[in-house]
Amino acid sequence: DISGALIERLRGQVAERPGLADRVVLHQLSAHELGSLPSGGFDTVVLNSVIQYFPSGDYLFDLLREVSRLLVPGGAVFLGDVRNLRLLRTFHAGGLLAAATHTDTPQTVCAAIDRAMAQEKELLVDPEFFTTAVGALPGMTLESCTLKRG
Repeated sequence: DISGALIERLRGQVAERPGLADRVVLHQLSAHELGSLPSGGFDTVVLNSVIQYFPSGDYLFDLLREVSRLLVPGGAVFLGDVRNLRLLRTFHAGGLLAAATHTDTPQTVCAAIDRAMAQEKELLVDPEFFTTAVGALPGMTLESCTLKRG
């Protein structure tokens, strides 16, 4: 993770759990700074709640390629809290409809949804991206993809 505060908090949590300290390695790095890490040196890489801040799908793909180099054979990548591009309209519609009043017309609500979508700054990923990426990255497989409830 890039956050020093988070890394320190995680170090404390790892230290509290017997048997983890000798198996968990934490690094404070930006996602694009993985080149200094050893090939085949990790059994698990966690990318949780960061993908939405990446600049593009190409950046994400390049990162997955680099992460695949870091993994031992059979290693795992956990990608968490990935925003689903297919659900963008539904996401904004839910919030705007909940805030709508009896004076709002369908046209004004639809226009507000369109504006919110156009102003979206975070990276959203079509789930099909991962199927395509896995097919292009040797040794990678897609084990599961689950929808976060709530």
